[in-house]
Amino acid sequence: MSCKEIYINVNSISNLNGSLLTMVDDFGNYVFYNLDSSLLTGSYSVGNTSSSYRLTSFTQSGYWTECGMANDLDANAFIIAANITNETQKNAIRKLVTDLKSANIWTKFKAIYPMVGGSSFSCKFNLKDPRDLDAAFRLGFTGSATFSSTGIQFAGVSNAYTYLVPIVELTQNDTHISYYSRTDNAAGYHCEMGVNSAGTQDFSSSLSMYVRYANGSFISDHYSFPNSRISVSSGPTATSAGYYISSRISSNDFRVYKNSTQESSSAGNAGTIPDKEIYIGALNDFDNPVWITNRECAFATIGYGLDPTQVTNLYNAVNTFQTTLGRNV
Repeated sequence: MSCKEIYINVNSISNLNGSLLTMVDDFGNYVFYNLDSSLLTGSYSVGNTSSSYRLTSFTQSGYWTECGMANDLDANAFIIAANITNETQKNAIRKLVTDLKSANIWTKFKAIYPMVGGSSFSCKFNLKDPRDLDAAFRLGFTGSATFSSTGIQFAGVSNAYTYLVPIVELTQNDTHISYYSRTDNAAGYHCEMGVNSAGTQDFSSSLSMYVRYANGSFISDHYSFPNSRISVSSGPTATSAGYYISSRISSNDFRVYKNSTQESSSAGNAGTIPDKEIYIGALNDFDNPVWITNRECAFATIGYGLDPTQVTNLYNAVNTFQTTLGRNV
């Protein structure tokens, strides 16, 4: 029997024949045959057609194959939640998840924002936990951002709440943030993402990234105390377009990257991990968005620290994702 993909658009399942389940589509083709029921969850109901059982409803609606193997459930859950209907976008998401898992870095993320689908609805979901809840770190948008197939343009007037507070969700001296900018423009007072819960000009409790700040530098803070802020004034600032990654993997090992290239590092001692939520598109300065960016965001992540090899693996996965979508820079 050859494998083929079938979309199951139903909403619950129920016990079939002992511990093994069989499902056929409306044309009598097997979707799965004698599949271990432990692979499925929820309550379900069942009908019968000839010698095969038919699942009449199913909690894990989405793409399944005739051979009984499901596509990645994390990818499917996001596709369903974000209502992604474009086949190229679906395949890009599935490949992204597979690549991150194959590189053993999937668990390094608390939030992955693919910024796909072209609407405020589709772009708000967190790939790691695509529930429509603050607790799942789905985005909440303010202002009038522009959503398109290439990402989100905050345009200096909008930003996104993540509801993710580093001191609660992450670990001291084990953090990263990343931002994929599709815009090459002039230096300015813009922050691509971050939070500062210390005082003005006090970076001891700031986790933030400025792709090309007013002085022309690529700047990042990872609760940098008292003088471990990284500011790179050449190389990555030749253009403000690209994938920027900032990572702290110990109290005295903080590095910044553009694409997969390490641009600078700091051995300065760390301060205190922030106790307010991270914003995307702006800096959260004591619960106020400041320095809102005018650079389009096509991808962003928040999570645990990444070493150089893991950064390279992340970049490769994201570059493949963006290339598939035709929006890589």
